[in-house]
Amino acid sequence: MRFPLFPRIILAKVIIGAALLGITACKKDKKDDPTPATPALVFEPNAPFGPKSARLTGTASKKWRFRKFLINGVPQALLDPCLADFTLTFYTANRLYTGSFTQPTATCSGSTGNWNLAENETQLRLFPAGQSPVVWQFIEVSDTLLHYTTPAEVDGVRGSAELWLVPR
Repeated sequence: MRFPLFPRIILAKVIIGAALLGITACKKDKKDDPTPATPALVFEPNAPFGPKSARLTGTASKKWRFRKFLINGVPQALLDPCLADFTLTFYTANRLYTGSFTQPTATCSGSTGNWNLAENETQLRLFPAGQSPVVWQFIEVSDTLLHYTTPAEVDGVRGSAELWLVPR
């Protein structure tokens, strides 16, 4: 499975963990499972547009690039050409986003989709076209920094990825 929003290195080390966290190792009978099912994430086109939304998009759109990332607390190099070339743009209109590359290749392809802020603007939910939703938990959102964490799995070990993006 490949998420075109992110370069392959992040797919392999970061985002696939988000999808894997929803998979259980064995199936239980519903009567044995006291926890209710988690509702599916749904794009909400009329969700409130608060202060963090404005920081994310600027007045009409805003472009972000990777600055730094950690996987399970270990710094990762931004030497991959996909990471160095990646631009994530958030738009206010229709809550669209694009992930693009200056020089797209077979391994570095972009995507488009929608976004929402949720949980009192503490989560960014991305809805890539034709893909499963991705949830980022904000650590800090300002005019000059987008700092978040997301589940990750590396070599079968579940953990988290922490990423920093700055305006391009």
